[in-house]
Amino acid sequence: MKAHTLKGCDLSNDKSLEEARAKVEAALAPKFSNAPAPITPVTGRHAARTPSDEKPSNLVPVDWTFWLNMRTVKLWQACALVVEIEPDQLIHSPTAWMVPHAGPIFKETSFPNLATKARYDKALRLAESAVSYMNGPIYPQGTPQPGNQAEKDVLLTQVVAQFLIWKWEDVPEQLRELSAAARHELAPPQTNDLRQENRIAALSPMAAPASKQRLQEEQILQLLSTQGYEAKKLAMRTPGKPGPKAEIRTLALNDATLFTASSFEKAWERLRSEGAIAGAE
Repeated sequence: MKAHTLKGCDLSNDKSLEEARAKVEAALAPKFSNAPAPITPVTGRHAARTPSDEKPSNLVPVDWTFWLNMRTVKLWQACALVVEIEPDQLIHSPTAWMVPHAGPIFKETSFPNLATKARYDKALRLAESAVSYMNGPIYPQGTPQPGNQAEKDVLLTQVVAQFLIWKWEDVPEQLRELSAAARHELAPPQTNDLRQENRIAALSPMAAPASKQRLQEEQILQLLSTQGYEAKKLAMRTPGKPGPKAEIRTLALNDATLFTASSFEKAWERLRSEGAIAGAE
């Protein structure tokens, strides 16, 4: 009888038959690769999303009761309030560490929309440009130290007043009222000697510019009161006669140590921007 063969295996005996069976099983056995398994794309609600695809988190209204009683805040917190965003709602980006010294970076989902985020970013850039320990007009509080401007502690009223001077649109009414009340609330009675000491200190070459500006504003309000005007209800100017502003300017410029024509205009504009002066000029 002719013996069957399988690739060199003689199948005429049991041993050869077992060898042939082993070769067949080896040939049919599945092959395993050392390469990693292919990645299966995730679909549905678990799919990866870019920040722009994410929906904003549940936004909460500003807690004005809390923030209006905060004397100092971080600069970025003040800017969030200026665009009417609850600062505690802003979530720090987990990748912010990849941008050293960039200050706080927040997830886009912290904002109601990209337009609001862009407005916040612009407000922060503007405010950072005004922060200076020496020249202001936004003066950081505490001991001078290096670091990102956005993280500096600042007076909320000072930041708001500056945005009003810049004529920033849509400053929340709560902040407008805070600024006016903080700067122009009735001060305790002063003696003539104390008033003169404050004046000398404010006009000193070493005094901060804000001190002289405050003195100018107080003097304008005092002149308005002395001349019988109600600062927030200035009457219409009578044709052919100088208005309240012109009258007060003339009186103010008599004090050359405190006013120039330019500084009077700036002080008047600050008062009007903050709501301390209103009505016709």
